[in-house]
Amino acid sequence: MEAEVRRWILDVNVEAKELENQLAPLLERQRALEERLGILKRLLATLANDAPRGGGEVVPNGHPDTDGFASVRDRVIRHGVEILQEADGPLHINDIHAEFVKRGYEIPGAGKPVNITVHLSSAESVVSPNRGYYALRPRRAAREPVRDESRSTTRG
Repeated sequence: MEAEVRRWILDVNVEAKELENQLAPLLERQRALEERLGILKRLLATLANDAPRGGGEVVPNGHPDTDGFASVRDRVIRHGVEILQEADGPLHINDIHAEFVKRGYEIPGAGKPVNITVHLSSAESVVSPNRGYYALRPRRAAREPVRDESRSTTRG
């Protein structure tokens, strides 16, 4: 029985390796497309910044992330918060990454989920309730002073 289980393990490992080999080119292509998208967005930003400033300036994609002024960290946090605001609860970093890709948001570095994690984990408005999950920090209710009704303010 032990030999049979070892053979099953070997078969699963072989199949996993085959899938990894099939995925590698797709992941590389995805990374290249994300990099190209970032370059195109930066190009668009430079073109938008060179355009004459009229009263009704249009921001590409409806987002000010291509304005050339916000830092990468600020843009990643802003987009992460936007995605989390639309979620029903905490999201796994892979889901957040998928939303970044779907929406065409720039992903720094190698374009992997960890490159988003680095920025979200340092954001004051974001918490990590479980490993790999992120949510918006709950807003605290304004604290009202507590009145002690047992003490009278009038002296008699």
